[in-house]
Amino acid sequence: MSTQSIVILPDTAIELNVTGPETRADAWYGLKDGLHAVTFHLENFTGRIFIEASLETIPASTDWFSVYLNGAKDYMQYPIDPLAPISGSSGDTFVDAYTFQGNFLWLRARVDRSYYVPAPATDDEKSALGSVKKVLLNH
Repeated sequence: MSTQSIVILPDTAIELNVTGPETRADAWYGLKDGLHAVTFHLENFTGRIFIEASLETIPASTDWFSVYLNGAKDYMQYPIDPLAPISGSSGDTFVDAYTFQGNFLWLRARVDRSYYVPAPATDDEKSALGSVKKVLLNH
C-alpha cells in the first residue's frame, strides 16, 4: 500500500526538456519490496517521459539509468497514438500510470523533446507541445 505521494516533476509549462529533482526511493528507507508507482498528469502533451533511477548514495550525472515502464521501452512517448491524440488536439490529455519494481535509492522524472528538428523556438511553438502538469511517485 502506498504510504506517500510525492511530486517528482512539477508543471513543465512551456519548457522543452526538464529534469526533476532527485527523490528518495524505497531502498533509501530500507523498504525491501522495491515497489513504486508513478502517474503522469498530461495536458495536450507531446514528447517523451523517462523515469530514471540511481543506486548511488550521492549520484553523479553519469549514475542515472532509465527504468523500463512498459516492457521493453525506457521511456513513454506521447501522444500514444499520433493519429488519434487523446485530447483531440495534437497531444494527449489524461493521467497515465505505471508500476515498477527495483531497490533504487533515488528516482527522478525527465521530459525530453530534443528529438524535434528543428527545435521549437517561439513560446507559441513550445506551448503547442503541451505540458506535463506533474509526475507523482507513490511508494
